[in-house]
Amino acid sequence: MKTSYKSLKSKKVIIIPLLLFVVNFSILVAQETEKEEEQSKFLNTYSFFKNSRYNRVEGLFLGFELETIPIKYPDFTFFTRWGYGIGNQRLRYSLKIQKKFSGENKISLFFKQETESNDHKIIGNVENSLSSLLARRDFRDYFSIKSVGLEFIPYLNDKFNIGFNCDLKRYKPLHKTTDWSLFNSEKFRENLFVLPGNEIYVSVSLSSNIQESFIMPLDQWHYNLILEKGSDDFNHFGAGINIKRYQLLFESHIFVANLLIHSRTKTAAEQHLIDLGGVSTLRGYAHKEFTGNRIFLLNFDYFFGRSILQKLPLSFIPFYDMLDLIFFFDAGKANVAETEDNIFQGFNGGGIYKIENNIGCIYSYSNNKFKSNIGAAVSLGQGFLRFNFARRLDRKNDNFTFSLRLMRNL
Repeated sequence: MKTSYKSLKSKKVIIIPLLLFVVNFSILVAQETEKEEEQSKFLNTYSFFKNSRYNRVEGLFLGFELETIPIKYPDFTFFTRWGYGIGNQRLRYSLKIQKKFSGENKISLFFKQETESNDHKIIGNVENSLSSLLARRDFRDYFSIKSVGLEFIPYLNDKFNIGFNCDLKRYKPLHKTTDWSLFNSEKFRENLFVLPGNEIYVSVSLSSNIQESFIMPLDQWHYNLILEKGSDDFNHFGAGINIKRYQLLFESHIFVANLLIHSRTKTAAEQHLIDLGGVSTLRGYAHKEFTGNRIFLLNFDYFFGRSILQKLPLSFIPFYDMLDLIFFFDAGKANVAETEDNIFQGFNGGGIYKIENNIGCIYSYSNNKFKSNIGAAVSLGQGFLRFNFARRLDRKNDNFTFSLRLMRNL
């Protein structure tokens, strides 16, 4: 009896995830049954489905992570992450070897073939997966990347991190593979296509040693500065700065300010553009309404800390004592500058841009006006569950834009 290619392909959708699960389960059983022996050789930290997710490109992605530190060689750490996307039927993996030396200095060698997104800063993995699964709203765009690289992190002190990175990348576009979700009859939007090609990427970064979460680090600065250089098919230079301030004022009132400025020259490839509009950026505008290789963004949030809502006769509302009222304001602009401009030019207007990898030319015009919005939010806890209502200020007759955030403030 002959088996067609299509039947084999359909069977692969079931067989590969099942095989991955069996391998994962076998590793877990082996580690548990030989626990004493393993503990004498390795320190293992493993997680089933930690990197699992759901989106319109991969469908359901099942992942596994393992971190191993040899007892005899405690300065070495081996990290692996892998999984399988049922929707696009692709195996993804990441391998990393890290070595500590002269105290807390670290050097790492890594190799990966991953589904990547530049939108992880605006929305987390769990939040985006729930939005995709329940409401058919996928806020990220994706591309395939295969890379090998070297990372060096010298230790300065407990307050600052500095990093040097050299990465050889290969980009490939990805297509939408599913429109399924539990609710909402609309289809997912199409995935934005990156330009395929190779890039030699080098960067230097300096950042504060604060882990961002929805629990705000009060009276502290959070910042990140980066210089980056790309060559090969994508020859560009860039610089960016992101500064946040979390300030406790009086009683439980909190003021949060965020400033983001980023500039890239000589590239307008989709993977190098920066988007504005929607969640975590201009919250009164449509999702990714503006894009460019020059960006300026300013966000302000003011938390009243239960000093207003608790004075109103609203005790019938569930979790009334945990609700917080927030006012916010956003302003920003995104420009597409000419490729001849340096990183300090091109913020005052749009222009013609050109792709430099012999595929062709794309021309676009970018509005040079600042866009702004105001809004109010009700938050359960300190950003655990947040309901935003925002309105853009450049048009008079627009409705309010609503967004629901999970474990996120800005």
